[in-house]
Amino acid sequence: MLQPQHFSNVELFKLLQHKDENALSYLYDTYASSLFGAILKLVKNDKLATEILKKVFLSIWNNNTTWDYTKQSLFIWMYSITYKMAKEELINLALNEQTLPELIA
Repeated sequence: MLQPQHFSNVELFKLLQHKDENALSYLYDTYASSLFGAILKLVKNDKLATEILKKVFLSIWNNNTTWDYTKQSLFIWMYSITYKMAKEELINLALNEQTLPELIA
């Protein structure tokens, strides 16, 4: 039986920068439900929240050089990305003549 891995935030971030899939898996297992909940509070739609969460983790995987551990926690950095992406998605949907009240009601 494999033992679960535990990483410090700095170790985890360094592993992500080296495209370590175990680090991404750990990150997802640890933070996805909290981030999903934050997204769902904004968009009020499970399917859209799931799509945004996928985009968040893809963004973290592809653009993981912006976190400064001396200024904020890893979770706050990820939450900032999540919040920004959720808001952008809502704006894009509204601009594309989707009914915004339907998505947030």
